[in-house]
Formats: sequence, structure tokens, C-alpha cells
Amino acid sequence: MTPQDPQIATDSDHTGLDAGSSNLLNDRIIKLENQVKLLADENRRLNRQWQEATSSISWKLINKLNKTIRFIAPPGSWRRSMLKGTWRGLISARRHGPIAWARRTAAQLKSKTIQFKRQYVASKKQFVKDDRPLILAISHIGGGGTERHVRDMANRLISEGVRTIYTRPDQHGRLVFEERDSNWQVFWRRSIQPDSPKIMALLKELKPGLAHVHHTMDVPESLFQSLQSISIPIDWTLHDYHSVCPRIHLHTQSGRYCGEPDEHGCHSCLKRQGDYHGRQVSLGIRDYRNQWADRLANARRVYVPSQDIKNRLNRYFPSLSIDVRPHMEPSRPDRLLAKQWLPGDPVRIAVIGTIGSIKGSSMLLAAARDAAERSLPIEFVLVGTSSLEPQLLATGRVELTGAYHENEIWDRLSDSACHLAWLPSIWPETYMYTLSVAQLAGLWPVVYDIGAQADRVREAGAGEVLSLDSSPENINNLFLNRAAQLAELPAINPPEYAEYSNFLMDYYGLTQNQLKSFTQNITRVTETENQVSGQQTTSPHASRSDHARLHKHHSQLSA
Repeated sequence: MTPQDPQIATDSDHTGLDAGSSNLLNDRIIKLENQVKLLADENRRLNRQWQEATSSISWKLINKLNKTIRFIAPPGSWRRSMLKGTWRGLISARRHGPIAWARRTAAQLKSKTIQFKRQYVASKKQFVKDDRPLILAISHIGGGGTERHVRDMANRLISEGVRTIYTRPDQHGRLVFEERDSNWQVFWRRSIQPDSPKIMALLKELKPGLAHVHHTMDVPESLFQSLQSISIPIDWTLHDYHSVCPRIHLHTQSGRYCGEPDEHGCHSCLKRQGDYHGRQVSLGIRDYRNQWADRLANARRVYVPSQDIKNRLNRYFPSLSIDVRPHMEPSRPDRLLAKQWLPGDPVRIAVIGTIGSIKGSSMLLAAARDAAERSLPIEFVLVGTSSLEPQLLATGRVELTGAYHENEIWDRLSDSACHLAWLPSIWPETYMYTLSVAQLAGLWPVVYDIGAQADRVREAGAGEVLSLDSSPENINNLFLNRAAQLAELPAINPPEYAEYSNFLMDYYGLTQNQLKSFTQNITRVTETENQVSGQQTTSPHASRSDHARLHKHHSQLSA
């Protein structure tokens, strides 16, 4: 062995010790990282528990407060309207500042004053008859997509020489009949008590050739009885699942899709949760659906806006003939409004509409909290309102624009400067206007795999369909990745929407002469009834025979 050998051995020993120390240090670092991760997971779990506990306590307090408010200011009363207005004013003042709130309040008061003045003037006008046929559009007071569809249809019918009377209940238990112009401004109006004689007298004055029912919520049964008594044919458009379930949207108390259980499951759900308003349901689910089956079987035609709702309804009403009639989309922006993402910028996601429980407010909140916890460059812009606004604002990742009029939506989206759109609805939508808004704006839409929203995104070939059990982490990761990918692609052009060149024929399958013939038949029935009531010697079978002939005539036209 050379003299250098011992020194070499010593250096080798030191090198071995250094490598061992490095391995021990690396192991220690890995253990510490794992402990930090466990602590972070535990912290998130404790935060969720705390939020659930405080939410539960808050919910109980809110329920007690609601009972007190319902006693002091019942729904529909002027006191309830004053409370709502005051509460919204306080929120607006806090959000926009006192000066902006004062200007907005003044504009709203001016708008309300003009509206009340128009209604008063319209209520004093006489109904002017002409040779145009008339359709009675029956709906609820809830507004939303149903009212928009009624308005779009009325505008098309007006352009083709057909009048439309919009019929709905009001907040005071009365039945309102309104005729509106192409700008949806009322110019003739009647508000009556919903008893049969008054309804019958008004129907005989109006002489509608067809009644088109869009919803029955709070609509008095006396209206349908009056329509049937003078043999007015009835068409139906089913915008939701009211015919299947009193809860209307096939959702549980948490807002999630119920899965459409068997009759025993439906009975158990209704017993616990009640109907759409939380009221007790006395009728069994089978009897409830049988009543609807009988009602729809007597319709001239039944329409739905998508294939998805048709498929679901056919499970409960297999013998019912249903026609798919997608909604029109006449409102469009003058340009694409989606912004192109640039590296270093936060990804901004538009969430459009009124986001309540069935519209995915809990999903939005979970995604916003995840973005905050992981410090992700993601910002959600809620173009509308939500049932969880305080919680959403607390995350620091959600901007709120507030409620908007429909003609303001394109300006709101342009100002929001978003790259994608998320429509987090968790019930099987039957059409979804907000999806159309996102598509028309050129935003890449993200929806859950349920209902018409998923079908429409797949048919368009542009957008993302998520599993209902997707985690907030995966959803936010998708937003980040998709924004980067879309930045390298050309702009997204909107898909094609339903067009009806001859609306009366393409939608209803009717000509003006056929619609007028319905009115002539109603006139004959009315005259026959007047003769029967005025002449005691008239055969009691005369009216019945006329009804039978009318029924046969309507059946032939429908076929």
C-alpha cells in the first residue's frame, strides 16, 4: 500500500458521512412537508366545520326572524314590499356608495312611477276589437325565462298579425289580462277577481282563438274551467317539471338533483320538504301525476324546449305526444365579448344570472374558497345576484355586479372582461337562457353533465361538460388550463339557434284562417248558450251537440 492510501480511505469515509447526512436531511424535509400538508388539510377541515356550524346557527336565527317578518308583513302586503325595498336599498348603498345609491333609487322610482301610470291608463282603455286572431298566453308571476319566452313569442305573433293577451295572477290574488306592444309596454289591462262569471264575461269579450299555457303556478282553476266551457283549444309549453313533481325542479332541499326516485322515494321527499313553496302536499304522487296526465291529454298540442325534458316526461306520460320547440334567441350583441387571456393575468370567469341553490350557489362558493386557499390566479365575476352573496364576497375571489335588466347584459359582460363562463346549475335545465348568453358573447361555457345544458354544449361542439361530482380543485385547475389553451385558438363563434320563418305555421302548425275559425266556433257556442239560457223550450242537447262538433273540428285541425 502506498503512503497515500490511508489518506484516501479517510477522504472516502468523510464522503460517505456527507452523503448519509444529505439523505437524512432530505428525509427530514419530506417529513416536514408531509406534516405541513396534513396540518393544512386539518385546518381546511376545521374551517369547513366552523362554517357549517355557524351557517346552521345563522339558519336557525334567520328562520325565527322570517317567522316574525311573515307575521308582521305577510307576503303580498305593502309592508312586505316596503321591507324588501329598504333591505335592497341598504345593500345597494353599502356596495355602491350613497351617491350612486341615490341616483339608482331615483331612476328606479321614476321607472316605477312610469310603470304605474301606464298600468292605470291601460286599465281605463276599452278593448278594441279588430279582424286579427287572438291568442291567450297564460303564465305565472315569477318572470324569468318563462316570461322572456312569452314575450319573444308575442313579438313574433304581432309581426305576423296575431294579437296576444298575457294572462297571469298578481300578488293580491287577482287575475290580470294585459296586451302589450312590441317593446313589451302595456297598453290595455284588466285586473279581475278570479271567479267564473267575471272570467267568462271577459273571455267572451276577447274571443281568443287559442289559449297557450306556459305555467299554472297560482293560476286559478276557474280560468281553465271557463276555457273548457266555451271550447277554447289549449296548447301547453312545459318549461319545467311541475307536471311530474310539486317541487317543480326535481331537486332536494340542498338544491341538488333528486335522481327521480320511485313513488315511495317521491312520497318520502314530499312529506319531508313539501312543495315548491314548502307547503304540505296532501295528494299522493300517483294521483298528482294522473291529474296532470288527464289535463295534458286534452291539450291540442304539448311543447317542450329540448329533447332532454321530452325524454324525462315520456317516462311518466308514455302515451303523451310531445313536440320539441327550442326557444328563439332574438337578443344578440354586436360583437364577441370574451377577452383573450394573457400570461400573468388572472383568469376571470363569468357566472351569469340569479344563482340560488339549484343554480349552483354552493358550487360557486366552494370553488371560490379553493381559489383563495390555494392562492390561484382566478377571479369569479357574478353578473347577477346570489343567495350566498355575503359568503361569496368574504372569499375575496368573487365580484358582484348585482341584478340587471335584460337589455343591460351585453354591457355588463363587456365590462366584466371575462375569459370563460361557468353555468354551475345542478338541476336538469329544460333550456337555459344564460347558456345562450355565454355562447353569444363568445365565452367558453362550462356546465355540469345534466339536463339540456349538457346536451346543448355537446351539440355546439364548444364548451366543457363536468361530472356532477367534480371537486372544486379539479374545476379550478380546468379553468386555468382551458384559459391558456383558448388563448392559442381563434375566437369561438356562437352556434345556430332555432329560427321560425313563419312562426304561426312553424311553431303552432296553424294558419291565420284556421286560428280565426276557432274564434268563429267560439262565437257560435256563445250564441247557442245565450239562446239556451234565454229560451226554456230549447232542447237541452243543443249545446252538447255544438260542443261535440267543436271537439271533432279541433281534433281534425290538430291532427
